[in-house]
Amino acid sequence: MRVAGYDLSVAVLSRFRLDGGAMFGAVPKALWDRYQEADARNRIGLVARVLVLRRDATCAIVDAGLGEKFGPQEIERFAVAPVPEAELPFRWEELTDVVLTHLHFDHAGGVSVWEKPSAREGASRIARLRAPQARVVLGQENWDLAQAPGPRERASYLPENVQPLATGRLDLVCGAGEVLPGVRVHPSRGHTRGMQWVTVGEGRGTVAFPADLVPTASHLHLPFAMGYDMCVEVLLREKEAFLRQAVEEEWTVVFAHDESIAAARVVEEAGRFALGEIVEI
Repeated sequence: MRVAGYDLSVAVLSRFRLDGGAMFGAVPKALWDRYQEADARNRIGLVARVLVLRRDATCAIVDAGLGEKFGPQEIERFAVAPVPEAELPFRWEELTDVVLTHLHFDHAGGVSVWEKPSAREGASRIARLRAPQARVVLGQENWDLAQAPGPRERASYLPENVQPLATGRLDLVCGAGEVLPGVRVHPSRGHTRGMQWVTVGEGRGTVAFPADLVPTASHLHLPFAMGYDMCVEVLLREKEAFLRQAVEEEWTVVFAHDESIAAARVVEEAGRFALGEIVEI
């Protein structure tokens, strides 16, 4: 797909599982399991999907996935299964820009890797940037939050994902704005403070990456919010505004976590937002 002069594609960096109740918050399982099948441990299948943009000398990605810094317990708990690098449509060493929606581990973990262990006894592991040559674009408010997250989010803002960013080309932005030609970020606070969703292009035909504002196609239903959302009332207002514009301007919406649907258009039927045409990117 070509939009705003970019050749766009999507890539799944990892597959993983999270608790279905956490992914749908106050929505009863009797409702959400019509859309998502849970395993014996009540986990549903998810992916870490990124948007890839190529234009002239620019090779950029939106978000960076979970990465591979998990220990055995986390790998088993979340059923983390990284996709081999050879199967990705980009190479980390060719990236010029990484636009991060926020620093939760499933969106920013891939920006860094563990250094090779030191031979020195008792030496602690150190994470280093995976693409040190790339400019990393992040919201200032989210960066500030990640320095001292509250108790509900502490397990999502991991130091090994946050601290390495200070050693690279970190570009902190405030509010909405253009971060690459034709690529804009839009602030959001319902899921976590300082999150930003991304659009490529303008008006009809825009491609939008809402990240955890609309993580899966199932979350097109307005009442379907995650237990991970820090302020559901704010999120629902933001989501409704996003989806209304997506319908009016026929946006292609890329779902960061949907296991089977990468991108689609959104329609409004009988006052409810719903999945429209599936779009291949």
